[in-house]
Amino acid sequence: MNRFGRLQRQILTALADGQWRNAGSLAAICGVEDDAIWAAVKRLREKGINIESEIGRSCSGYRLLDAVPALVLEPRKRDPRTPMGEEIKRLRGMGFSREEAQRILDDHATTMARRMRRAA
Repeated sequence: MNRFGRLQRQILTALADGQWRNAGSLAAICGVEDDAIWAAVKRLREKGINIESEIGRSCSGYRLLDAVPALVLEPRKRDPRTPMGEEIKRLRGMGFSREEAQRILDDHATTMARRMRRAA
């Protein structure tokens, strides 16, 4: 099971919306230097997290290609209606705090609602 450090969880949370964030803005959000962001992104990639990086005029920085909820909230084969409390326990087991787990679940619900509105 992948265990994420505090900085890695902060980066995943900041990138959860799929938007581009440069190292400077991530550093400001996380309260660290740019070097720490680069190192943490490298470790996240080593753990299999799909983070894209780009340098260019239209965009630069990092973005999460697979939203955090998609990575950690895989559908359960035996019961797709798993209670939210169980999902929080699963996220806690992956190293997220209770508040981060709740935020991820809330972000997931918001993302799914947007997708459903776009599809309609």
